[in-house]
Amino acid sequence: MSAGTRAAAGFQGTEAVVTGAGSGIAREVARQLAAAGANVTIWDRDADAAREAHAELLDSWPGGEHRRDMVDIADAESVAGATERLRADVPTTDVLINCAAIAAPGPITGPFLDMPESQWRPLIEVNFVGHVRVLQALLPGMVDLEGGASVVNVISDSYFGQDRNLAMYGAGKAALWSLTKTLAREVGPRSVRVNGVSPSATHTPSTSEWMGKYEDRIVKMYPLGRLGTPTDQANAIVFLASDDAAWITGQILSVNGGFI
Repeated sequence: MSAGTRAAAGFQGTEAVVTGAGSGIAREVARQLAAAGANVTIWDRDADAAREAHAELLDSWPGGEHRRDMVDIADAESVAGATERLRADVPTTDVLINCAAIAAPGPITGPFLDMPESQWRPLIEVNFVGHVRVLQALLPGMVDLEGGASVVNVISDSYFGQDRNLAMYGAGKAALWSLTKTLAREVGPRSVRVNGVSPSATHTPSTSEWMGKYEDRIVKMYPLGRLGTPTDQANAIVFLASDDAAWITGQILSVNGGFI
């Protein structure tokens, strides 16, 4: 979809929150939403990255009321404080994109039997519990809106459980998969759609070193002959958030170049 199509799909003047939007997939989502007329709030635990992404939105799409805040979704007080600050300016949220994650190969990989709790617990705290915190904080300002609201959780094809040495990363993503399905049933009657996008191997700042090292080997597993880009993922995320997907909820869209 072009930016013009997305604007026609109902983002003009909407309030969107994108977690992890200082870089990678989430930053591209923030760009696309801003280009389509949304007021975008960037939440990221990296203050410098959030500042840079926010400046880009203000420079490129100055008509929007774009905001930023340093938020660590693994910290309950950080999420609560950011929500309070946001609600002081914006009482409701139309679009929530839950994209913040630990995805760098080093922290997420390793044989299950050799992985200490100090390594796997942050994966669960950020990749699942953190999303729960954000959802519980923001959903009260999303339910029962006249025009409806939309949540897109960014998961991972690792939730299938087929990746060796990614047991705890996959477990956190599987929990988010299940939560997405259940929430769609719970809040659908209150005019909130909840969907997920499940990326496979995608070039981002957190994966660039690993991707560069193994790309020639990995790309052979993908029928479309290349790895994903943040734009590939953002296109799907923004579609599911838009009114073009008005009768889609509880679905997980794998954006993976045909990898099975």
